Amino acid sequence: MKKILLTNDDSFSAQGLRELRECLSTKWDVIVVAPATEQSAVSHSLTLRHPLLVNELDQSLFSVQGTPTDCVLLAVHQLLPEKPDLLVAGINHGPNLGHDVTYSGTVAAAIEATQLGIPSVAISTMGQNFACTAQLVPYFSQEKTVIEDERVYEPPRTDGCHPISGKRHHRS
Repeated sequence: MKKILLTNDDSFSAQGLRELRECLSTKWDVIVVAPATEQSAVSHSLTLRHPLLVNELDQSLFSVQGTPTDCVLLAVHQLLPEKPDLLVAGINHGPNLGHDVTYSGTVAAAIEATQLGIPSVAISTMGQNFACTAQLVPYFSQEKTVIEDERVYEPPRTDGCHPISGKRHHRS
């Protein structure tokens, strides 16, 4: 089974991360390593002036007294026996648009994982329908390392969601 590492900058208890974990864990082995408290707008910072405290809440959920970048580094170099197949950062509570991406801890986590050779995606949403957004992640995170077959994932209908066709659309 493929491993997906989840993190964010809104904390391990954020609704977006919970919805994402619930959705992805039906098909993949999901490990969450996320900040213990909100870390919005910390960008790509590291914790240098105090110890990083890790709390194992269950076998697949860790909270860290640190930044999202700290979480990625701890997961890859200390907590996981091997690199995950994919990192998903989010679902961020609020949009990361324009210059905001340079301040986002969620985006920074995906950048850090990419620098470590892990395919990554950062997800933000403007609304509060985190369950709908979570159902879309398998569709746009398709990679041979993560998706086990060549079929396009079609999420089930949910209020406020529109079904996605298995066809790819190209601009002319």
